Amino acid sequence: MVTYRAEVKKSVKPNLGGSIFFILLLFLAVYVLICFPFFEIQKVEVKGNKFYTAEKIISLADIDLHKNIFKMNLTAASLRIRKLPMIREVEIKRELPSGVIISIVEREPVAFLFSSQNFIMIDEERVYCKKGKVGETELPIITGFSVRIPPEGQAIQNQSLVIALEVIKSLPQGLNNTLSEINVDKDKKITIYTLAGIQCRMGFSDNLARKGNVLGQVLDKLKDREIDYIDLSSADCPVIKYK
Repeated sequence: MVTYRAEVKKSVKPNLGGSIFFILLLFLAVYVLICFPFFEIQKVEVKGNKFYTAEKIISLADIDLHKNIFKMNLTAASLRIRKLPMIREVEIKRELPSGVIISIVEREPVAFLFSSQNFIMIDEERVYCKKGKVGETELPIITGFSVRIPPEGQAIQNQSLVIALEVIKSLPQGLNNTLSEINVDKDKKITIYTLAGIQCRMGFSDNLARKGNVLGQVLDKLKDREIDYIDLSSADCPVIKYK
């Protein structure tokens, strides 16, 4: 005859004393982090700034020295800095025990746009960066259409401007540095002008990268010739008119 012995599992009683000790220890740790002077902000460092001074950025972030580092609202500080029109990205980090690092990426203007008797600088995302003066930088001027200018820091909504900026993105860097003007007419046809005064008829915005490469080769090979215009409406069949 086979007998079976039932095993009765003993219930495990919670360790109330250990739980209370753990909670008290947690509260003590939070108290030390928030109230201990060791974690007061002593230094704020700004990285990546060129257009704005570190003092301006720190002031706008509203980071108080000697304030507890864990009480600082990183999100709110970042949003305040982002209000600056030339700021593209912001990242704020705590550097324990008492430092704060603000890393920013500023917008890089790529062209001038004329509006209301003023020239404004815009970046590759069509964002109005700031007012500018032609000649202070070697940026090309975008012409051929009118736009509604929003407040600084906001993007300009205009399809012709999208096309003009696509030209800048698509052309070889060496060629971009020789541009003086990008014109987009009412039919969306593109004409660019070099600093040497050469007119380059690019046609529509198809195959811009290919057209840019061909244009660069033509200008390099014919740099000693006086050129009136180059027609690249068809990238595979450029037409050159000499003076």
